[in-house]
Amino acid sequence: MTTILRAEPADAEAILGIQKRAFAAEAQAVQDWSIPPMAETLASVLEHIRSACVFKAVDGDRVIGSIRGVLSGGVCSIHRLSVDEAYRGRGLGSALLTAVEQAHPAATGFALTTNAAMEENVRFYLRHGYRVEARVRYAETITLVEMSKLSQAAGA
Repeated sequence: MTTILRAEPADAEAILGIQKRAFAAEAQAVQDWSIPPMAETLASVLEHIRSACVFKAVDGDRVIGSIRGVLSGGVCSIHRLSVDEAYRGRGLGSALLTAVEQAHPAATGFALTTNAAMEENVRFYLRHGYRVEARVRYAETITLVEMSKLSQAAGA
């Protein structure tokens, strides 16, 4: 049975491993292995677990996905949604996204950035009510899609 729970420091290594495996397809697509999710350190994941809102998806005792929400100025920034490849297509990404959104009831909105090369990810967020705000050239092979969504509290 899969459950969504708050991440704990002991989960950091598993979260980082899933994240690196999940974002490897993106790094390969843009031929840039230095993208932030691939370059992140264990210390950074631990810091987010301690200071931000980090959820994990678990199957029994195994961490199989994660997401982060960082609140700043009333807007919750969504970071690093990752699901183990063997568990994709089962609604875990949606459940994680919903969990982080619900954990921020006072947020005026939500914001995220995804890679334009990952068209499936852009479509995923569009299905969840996010809209494209801008496309920004990040590097020679990388265009980022900035997306946002008003929160329920803001009347979305």
